[in-house]
Amino acid sequence: MWILAHLKSVPSPSPADRNSVHRRTRGGFTLIELLVVVAILALLMSILLPSLSCAREAARKVVCGTTLNGFGKSLMLYMTDNDDWIPGVNTSAVALRAKQYSAGAGGENIKKPELPVQSFDWISPLIKYSDTELPASRAERWENIWQKRWACPSRFNVKSTLHGSAPDMADFQKINWKACSYLMSTWFSCWGKDANRRIGRMELFNTPLPIIRPGTTWEVDSLDYISRIDRVGPAGRKVFAADGMRYLPSGDAPLDHDVSPFSFTFGAFTSSGAWWYGSTAYGPKNSTQTYGGQSVSWGSSGNTEGKNLPLSYRHGCGSPGSGAAQDNRGTINAVYFDGHVETLGDRASREIHLWYPSGSVVTKTEGMTSSNVGDIIP
Repeated sequence: MWILAHLKSVPSPSPADRNSVHRRTRGGFTLIELLVVVAILALLMSILLPSLSCAREAARKVVCGTTLNGFGKSLMLYMTDNDDWIPGVNTSAVALRAKQYSAGAGGENIKKPELPVQSFDWISPLIKYSDTELPASRAERWENIWQKRWACPSRFNVKSTLHGSAPDMADFQKINWKACSYLMSTWFSCWGKDANRRIGRMELFNTPLPIIRPGTTWEVDSLDYISRIDRVGPAGRKVFAADGMRYLPSGDAPLDHDVSPFSFTFGAFTSSGAWWYGSTAYGPKNSTQTYGGQSVSWGSSGNTEGKNLPLSYRHGCGSPGSGAAQDNRGTINAVYFDGHVETLGDRASREIHLWYPSGSVVTKTEGMTSSNVGDIIP
């Protein structure tokens, strides 16, 4: 009762007092206060957005590594089924290559889902170990490999211009092609100059199919190497496949996409690896320095001026750099012949043993790390 009596004794605020309170509580931000808040929000956004971008890139790198890990597992299954042979131009592509010398070189005869899309294609032979069925059309199979399921999510979405000759070129022209994701060192696919094992036979003439070898003027001589896992060297020190774009010509020309089914150099699936400084996938800018202190000198042709580095070393969230290897902050994912996956920075990726079979001999000193002519690759 006392409480009720006390409340009744408290005077009610006058209308003037109520209006005064209302006016005080209704006051908003001043213009200066709003500008300060906007400036703070802009500052926070500038701080947080790069972090969010880096976090997204880190997630994409994980997905890329998972894809390469899948290639590593499929490679083990392929070698188990094929007496330890490695997929490539002299092994899994023999059936396709034989059509070049026979009546089967026409467009319809290479539209078979069991064939590689190109002589240097090492990916298609591994896909049979996944749950994917590829279409008969060579262009559609290629699109599935490069643009869809097996594309690296960090791959730059740049246009890739068609070149080369193909009986089914019209099928390729219907697709808006982008760059590839992964490359294999051609040295594990081509056979050495002294290799004499006969492979395949032409369908019509019953004569041995020619062996594809590296050029005689290249930087390494792989001698009697053949593409079997027991000839590679330490499987945990040799890269089977890695992030890389094939390839960026000189100047400002767009990426090239070699659609020929019977390519004889690198094709669209292999490269020279990252040790040779003239690589159009991994080589740095002309006149920059190698890690051995040598000046990079590509000559007048083939120099991409380092524009290829961010395309291949695509995992990272910093600036693209100057085109010098030492300024390259990007990384590549690589799967080794034993199936494990590593992320390699520029310096780590330049070791010569990663890209060439053991026992190969250095013939030129045009590498990103120091070596001498005659050195044996471990």
